Amino acid sequence: MRIESISQLAPAPLKLCALNRIREIRQDKSKLAPAAFTQAAVAARVGVTVNALRAWELGRARPRKATARRIARALGVTVEELGLDQPDGELVDANHSERG
Repeated sequence: MRIESISQLAPAPLKLCALNRIREIRQDKSKLAPAAFTQAAVAARVGVTVNALRAWELGRARPRKATARRIARALGVTVEELGLDQPDGELVDANHSERG
């Protein structure tokens, strides 16, 4: 196989639209309670760093199944509504830690 461009070597992107549901839902909820739905406030409730939450919102990483449940609980929605109801095999990017 001949490589035509560097993009052929890059891994397939994560399902960005599904992951961006975290940000979309968080921002929607922040209209009613701004302080409760900042990235810092949600990250604290979930027990992760702000960098980890930001990476998930941007589609740079994907939370583990247990963390996805905590995100859903913190936002008052289901894991399915977040689009994070995938198998546990999806791991967090090594550059973004999950606390706790």
